[in-house]
Amino acid sequence: AGASKFRIELRSVNHRFLDLKIRVPREFQSLEPRFRALVQGRFLRGSLELKFERSAQDSGTTEAEPALEVNEARAREALLACRRLAALIGTNEPPAIRDIAGFPEVIRVRGAEELDLEREWKDRIEPALSLAAGRLLEMRETEGANLAKILLEQVRELRKSIEDRKSTRLN
Repeated sequence: AGASKFRIELRSVNHRFLDLKIRVPREFQSLEPRFRALVQGRFLRGSLELKFERSAQDSGTTEAEPALEVNEARAREALLACRRLAALIGTNEPPAIRDIAGFPEVIRVRGAEELDLEREWKDRIEPALSLAAGRLLEMRETEGANLAKILLEQVRELRKSIEDRKSTRLN
């Protein structure tokens, strides 16, 4: 199986308080508190959205070979669960394929290796997230400085306009 790659997207808009939304794949849910702590340690305010996505790199599959596989045992369990639920609520409606496929682990990526989340976090995710947070902070500082220049120029123009009006009234 090939190594995996991931993508971190960190967006921010102005907000009085810190409002952080985090989206990570199911297999990384246990790391969500770490994502949250790292971002909260860097930002005091703003509406931030952190999106973490993982995709398999070249896993050695050919085009004819599907990248997804069905976990047959899990699919049977899901089917039985749906049938038990139908009986419980008194319906004869058969479960739809999309319902069965939607159960966790019924359809999985072929060759997906078990992740060592601790190692992934320490070696790859945390450094990448720190870099993304640092870049976002730099962008926010640059944007703030540019906004400050614009506001100061508007204040100067307003003062000049006020002074011009005062001088025309005195004359």
